[in-house]
Amino acid sequence: MQSGFIEPFNGSFRRGVLDMYAFRSLIEVREQVEQWIPDYSNDIPQGRLDGLTPAEYRVQNDPATSDLAWQREVDSEASPDDRSNSVFP
Repeated sequence: MQSGFIEPFNGSFRRGVLDMYAFRSLIEVREQVEQWIPDYSNDIPQGRLDGLTPAEYRVQNDPATSDLAWQREVDSEASPDDRSNSVFP
């Protein structure tokens, strides 16, 4: 199942970075990746996210701004030991 999530990212990364440039150094790779990541997160809609960008999806599914807000109440009622296993901060 993990490859089902990573394959679309790998394809976008290959098309958007690796196939676009002939890199001469790791520094050039890092610079291009740093420029590409915000584009990927903010500008490129993802089919598996119902056509949303990762940033839009994150906002819609943030417990503070979405229907998932109830989870914070449940987590805040848990003991400190229980909260360490929570997926929400």
